[in-house]
Amino acid sequence: MERDKHWSPQTFPCSAVPVLTQTARRCYCQPHGIHRGDVNLRAILATTVEEQEYRSQSRVYLSKALRELENNDLRQASEKGWGAATQIVKAAAHNRGWRHGSHRLLNEAASNLREETGNSRIGELFRGITALHVNFYEGGLGYDDVKDALDQVQDFVETIEAVLDDEGPSLSS
Repeated sequence: MERDKHWSPQTFPCSAVPVLTQTARRCYCQPHGIHRGDVNLRAILATTVEEQEYRSQSRVYLSKALRELENNDLRQASEKGWGAATQIVKAAAHNRGWRHGSHRLLNEAASNLREETGNSRIGELFRGITALHVNFYEGGLGYDDVKDALDQVQDFVETIEAVLDDEGPSLSS
């Protein structure tokens, strides 16, 4: 398991940190087949911090995309919109221990999220959002097309954030 390389011999029992007990079991222990006993607190916190960084960057990119749209820079708005979508997928993939370092892996992660949640809209939105990435390189989308696609990005980000939020309280809050 890729995350295990960050573990040190110093571990903490889940029950010793009451606020982490439920989160640690549901969001980290159970998906990784780890028993209730000892859980490395630093590994959990590192995972949560990275997930939060991806989520935060997603919102930053979305905000920048909307500003670029206002300035009528459709290529930059498109690329920032694509970036917002990929960052939220990375947050969810990181949360689940899925690899996410290429376009193919991001597509797989989005498909896995669709299957996991039963929400076909996730796949539809992500496929539509990829047009923004193509537009950055090729051009061709007009203002209204980019605006509509950025609306889809916002919907996509909110949908994935809701999936992540439903999994339990964040350790950083």
